[in-house]
Amino acid sequence: MGDGRRSKWVGLLLGLIILGLAGGARGWYVLHGTDATAGDVWHVQTASMTPDGKQTEVDALVDSLKANGPIHGYKGHGPLGELEATGHIAPGYPLFRYLVEHHLAGWVGFSEQPISLTRWVQVGLGALTALFYFVIAKRAFASVVVGLLAGLAAACHPYWVVNCAELRDGTLATFFVALVLLLGVRAGLKGGALTSLLLGLALALMALTRAALLPFALVMLMWFMMRSRRLQQGWLCALVAFFGFLCGLSSWAVRCYQDLGEPVPIVTTAWYHLWVGNNPRATGGAANEEMLAQLSEERKKELAALPQAKRYQKLSGDVYRFATEEPFKKIECRAKACLYFFLGSTDPQRTSLLDASRAGAMPDVWVTNVLGGVLAGLFILAILGWRWSYGWKYRSQPLALAIFWIPLPYLITHAEALHGPRLPMDGPLLCLAALAAASFIPGIGGKLFAGEAPTFEKA
Repeated sequence: MGDGRRSKWVGLLLGLIILGLAGGARGWYVLHGTDATAGDVWHVQTASMTPDGKQTEVDALVDSLKANGPIHGYKGHGPLGELEATGHIAPGYPLFRYLVEHHLAGWVGFSEQPISLTRWVQVGLGALTALFYFVIAKRAFASVVVGLLAGLAAACHPYWVVNCAELRDGTLATFFVALVLLLGVRAGLKGGALTSLLLGLALALMALTRAALLPFALVMLMWFMMRSRRLQQGWLCALVAFFGFLCGLSSWAVRCYQDLGEPVPIVTTAWYHLWVGNNPRATGGAANEEMLAQLSEERKKELAALPQAKRYQKLSGDVYRFATEEPFKKIECRAKACLYFFLGSTDPQRTSLLDASRAGAMPDVWVTNVLGGVLAGLFILAILGWRWSYGWKYRSQPLALAIFWIPLPYLITHAEALHGPRLPMDGPLLCLAALAAASFIPGIGGKLFAGEAPTFEKA
């Protein structure tokens, strides 16, 4: 009894330290790296712009939501289209900003600077993300040391620190991935109707925040339903998780059916993104003018005249022809998409990993070198940790699913410049890297290599 209580107090103390360190690092960056009017000093995530180039697409959607409300205000310029009721961007982050800047800002005294409040909320979410990964790694590998290393790495991960000040979906998507993994590890170990319900809702919110995470959400749900067969009252856990997932997605599906004429899987642009990643001029990154020039003016007018969901479905024929007529070019496109996803570029000689937004300034060389070293070390240790995590296959299965299914949609379609697509996957990578680092510590590595107790299969 005494050892159990001592362990809980140690875990609580370490969690508070990680929470404070993560919040302090992000808060310091927001205070010293940004201000209320200027853009972010550095970017690790790109933003799609409106056709006039004056706003990001998310900013335009947030303004429309503020002017017209959440029901009728979700309007924007979809690719190859005009201003219309849209579903080309996942609704999670625009609605998050709308709620924070339009409602919460007035309550807490940020009416004059609502964007600042958004950044501070993201600081809080980033700090909670680090705390979640401490708990995830601790439970997944039954080791406080692994949890501590993962939590400290998550608290100080430079890409996440920079991203918390950007008005992009990276911090929110990363938070929901961490929440899903936390609930998945807990529910996979102990079950519980409430935990299972929260898992289903978290999976839905994650998919609504970033549509590319929908395949991961579906696979996680199927994994948990299969895992529930080994849990007490597992049928109930599986049922409430399934209905929690459906309830989370239902309101957006109904809205899309009413405004766009047919149900869509989160976004209408699935075929558009497949086309961007599978055409003769695909770069592995986002669409550019040269790529769009392949479509004649007549074709663009024909597509613009169609309802939004059908507009992008028309590009499916182009994708099919490219796959059958140029298979080797398709393989080259997949390699480029892989480089864009993991490195943010296809240029190995690129001198900067962060793009400065003020006056075109570039980061100092030491910043670039530090970030490059962090990324290289993360990948090397994560590969070792992934191999050594086999002994913890039941506890760490959600991490293994994340490693495979988060990047898959980007590798099939396209990523984008900089590191935005990869940011949510850095969390599982940090956990596996922490396992690898802890395995080199004398007296601890042997226990980690031994894996989980075989009796766990009977749980």
